[in-house]
Amino acid sequence: MSGLTVTEKEHWKDRIARRIDKRIEAITAGDPNFFERIERDARQRALESLGLAEHQAELDEIERQKETLEKREKRLHKTMLARIRGVEPDDLDDYYSYRHDSEVDNAVKRRKA
Repeated sequence: MSGLTVTEKEHWKDRIARRIDKRIEAITAGDPNFFERIERDARQRALESLGLAEHQAELDEIERQKETLEKREKRLHKTMLARIRGVEPDDLDDYYSYRHDSEVDNAVKRRKA
């Protein structure tokens, strides 16, 4: 039995890699979310096997609540700024910066004085 040369090994390695890549392309063409779904399912099974699924679900719920609160906070800041400027909130662009916060703070300070 003769061994393979380095060149032959590289040839076979490249050939096998191309076949694998073609198969991966075929799978993702048929189901674009295949690998994401597999990754998500594997993570879920790992969490369940470690007894952490319930805790992760609670963390996910907290994250959703935080996102909801952040949207609500942004909407309220926008409403306050619109009130200070005397316009409708829908008339303001979505750009939000420290300057807008300062504008509201300055209006409150002027009113207090």
